[in-house]
Amino acid sequence: MNENEKEKLRLEEMQMTLAEQQRKDWERIKFRQEEYERKRQELHERQQNEQIEQHQREERLQAIADRVRPNIQTDPARVLQPTQVVTRQCFFFL
Repeated sequence: MNENEKEKLRLEEMQMTLAEQQRKDWERIKFRQEEYERKRQELHERQQNEQIEQHQREERLQAIADRVRPNIQTDPARVLQPTQVVTRQCFFFL
């Protein structure tokens, strides 16, 4: 084998090695992209679930607040009326 043939053989081996490495790189890139998309989708789903849970929690709290909220009618004249304590004290002094 002369020097030229050895160089050709070495070049072919190098090209085969590079082609194999390129194939592995593309597989790795594809895997990473799929992994990234999977994680992004999981994050999106988790955020949606958290929003739904937060909305449901707020609805439950609002329902509780509606049940315990006192129903008082507004009466602007009430501000000018004496309180029960003042009325009792007036009768006590009489």
